[in-house]
Amino acid sequence: MVVIGFLMTIYAHEKQSIIFSIISVILWIVIMANSLWIQIPFSTGYEEYAEYGFNAFCLIFIFLNIIQALLFVMDWRTQEDVL
Repeated sequence: MVVIGFLMTIYAHEKQSIIFSIISVILWIVIMANSLWIQIPFSTGYEEYAEYGFNAFCLIFIFLNIIQALLFVMDWRTQEDVL
């Protein structure tokens, strides 16, 4: 999922697509939520821990995609239709 999120971020930037940028934000939020509770199975049960470094890495991409989507919206309003 991390590779897909990274590729969606690049694809949204290449195509200047608001939709792909928003989908990428949602994907990074899901990845960030999954990194909060990582379970390691043992013979007696599970041990849970949170990976805060990866959580911060996902947060960087969330903010990057939100800013990117806002820039695309501002640019979209100033563009003239060329048909």
